[in-house]
Amino acid sequence: MTVFSSQARRTFAESYPEVPHKLPHALGRHPLLELDALAALAEKLPESSIEYNFADLPIGVDGKPDPTGIPIGETIRKIEETGSWAVLKNVEQVPEYAALLNDLLAEIRPEIEAKTGAMMKLQSFIFITSPNGVTPYHFDPEHNI
Repeated sequence: MTVFSSQARRTFAESYPEVPHKLPHALGRHPLLELDALAALAEKLPESSIEYNFADLPIGVDGKPDPTGIPIGETIRKIEETGSWAVLKNVEQVPEYAALLNDLLAEIRPEIEAKTGAMMKLQSFIFITSPNGVTPYHFDPEHNI
């Protein structure tokens, strides 16, 4: 399955890594990215790989807010009504998600390596949010897609 169209790859090649842009993809119905699969993934990951909070936080917060008190699996399965957001960190710890990451990056590897060299530490984070959820403002120290 090809995830990125040739037009998406061209736009990516023109923009990466300095120009913000959208990267259209065909992942909308991937079975590993359905809510039940993501909830099951969250329940497998170590606690250090999960962060989740209410989604009505201000843009800037000091430190990390406390979790919602709703179990992570339930938070994700009912994301439309929990008023929350979650990030699942380093999902490549689970073999199926490592394979998905490798497959996705293989499609755009030439464009990445032409601009920033060999990819070194492949990691994948998945963000899930309720409608109108806000992820607090932050900086990432690395190039990311």
